[in-house]
Amino acid sequence: MGPLRRKGNGNRIVVLSVALSTLLMLGVIAALFVPTVLEHRRAVALGTERTGLAAAGYAERVASLLGRADQLAISAARLGEVSGPGEGYALLRETLQRDARWSGALDGYVAVSPSGEILDQFLKGRTDMRAFSGPAVVARTRDHWSGPVVRIARPIGRQAWFLAVERGTWTEEGAFNGAGVAFLSLESALREAVVGRLFDNALIRLQTLEGALLFESRSGEGDARDVWVSGPRQKAFLDLMAPDSPAAVVAGRQFGLFLASQRVPGLPLIISVQIPE
Repeated sequence: MGPLRRKGNGNRIVVLSVALSTLLMLGVIAALFVPTVLEHRRAVALGTERTGLAAAGYAERVASLLGRADQLAISAARLGEVSGPGEGYALLRETLQRDARWSGALDGYVAVSPSGEILDQFLKGRTDMRAFSGPAVVARTRDHWSGPVVRIARPIGRQAWFLAVERGTWTEEGAFNGAGVAFLSLESALREAVVGRLFDNALIRLQTLEGALLFESRSGEGDARDVWVSGPRQKAFLDLMAPDSPAAVVAGRQFGLFLASQRVPGLPLIISVQIPE
């Protein structure tokens, strides 16, 4: 019985050794796995937060630039009020040209009379004015006007991704005085913004609430292998996350990207941002 007992004890020792080794190995794996999971969660949270901050920063920047363009358009529209001989017209025209000349984002303006005639224009870039229709601008401002109207400027003679901000003015009696159109370039303005320099590769989109694309740009060269998500697909994903907060920043992670959107303060526009993981 002695040899058999010793053999049984040896088998138990082997089993215990294997079990202890297995437990030790599992413990090591758990010790490595838990910090990795936590680190991954922290990285996802940080990426989501930074993308949300980027969307908020871009939205504030766009609101500021469109506000300046709107003021230029309003001032251009007022040329119709002071048109004709006199010092007021010359002073207002000089102020308009100075404001456009000294702003890198503003690219000029066109003032239109109530009948659609071009009263004055100052454009820093090349523009094919044959594509510009004063009567069409007047018709738009007179038919439905509730604030600044932001449009793609290309159909009226500007380069790609320039925006046109249109405004109309009326007398106190309600008579239409004319319209002003200010041209704005967001490309360089967003690249030069502080938030634009924080990310080597981000896709920025400016859209209307209905989803019409007004502007799209990358903040850097990026990787040609990056696959960007379409605007409707991004909106559908973010709407599922926060359908009841259109004015707040909404951010999440999907499709191998960090996604965020933000309503442009004071305007019916949305800034969307995509940053690859």
